[in-house]
Amino acid sequence: MAETTRVSLMLKMVHHAFARRLNRNIEALGLTKAQCDVLGYLARHEDETVYPADLEHRLRLQGPTVTGLVKRLAEKGFVQTLPSATDGRRKELRLTDKSRAIHEGMLRYLDEQEEVLLHGLSGAERETLLRLLGVMLSNMQDE
Repeated sequence: MAETTRVSLMLKMVHHAFARRLNRNIEALGLTKAQCDVLGYLARHEDETVYPADLEHRLRLQGPTVTGLVKRLAEKGFVQTLPSATDGRRKELRLTDKSRAIHEGMLRYLDEQEEVLLHGLSGAERETLLRLLGVMLSNMQDE
């Protein structure tokens, strides 16, 4: 009987291979892929107030995972947590000058790894892939 390749397994394998390659490239910055994801989100939303709950929702992470990521990034001097101006129980997340200084390098590593990932795919195939992945993600959203 022929073995069937599961889409879910292929997606997992691609994700892990991508993360390993990216982690090798960004370790010189003292960061992991997950930490870069957080810094990238904060950089894209620097003109907004961002709370850990925003990271949970937008990056689809669990609370304890976000807490650990933010703690390590703060220890490394990449983010700072400040009491909210409107609710002292909440902590706002802000980038530091150190994280802003490495942002371009982070983006460059990410772009390079995405190009390796998508090598051999035409522009139309890339658009189709993104569309299909979007449909798959939508299908898997919690209701």
